Amino acid sequence: MDLPKPPQLFRKIIYHKARERKSKMQKEEFNQIKYQNEFKKKNYDRFELVMPKGQKEVIRQRAKAAGQSISEYINSAITEKMAKE
Repeated sequence: MDLPKPPQLFRKIIYHKARERKSKMQKEEFNQIKYQNEFKKKNYDRFELVMPKGQKEVIRQRAKAAGQSISEYINSAITEKMAKE
């Protein structure tokens, strides 16, 4: 059995090390969507809100006029209501 010549051996080693680094980089790539989903799951509660047809559009327009997202608008309305009670 003939051993590979040193330059060939070194080329093979370098090639395999480069492949290992590339596969590690692919595995460690940052996934923004996954991070955001995990962050929201850890830091926020969610629930479904049911309302009559057309009400969502009214809320969306009012939130936009107030310079808020729908979520911010609804949360501020709930907070104000609870403060009055």
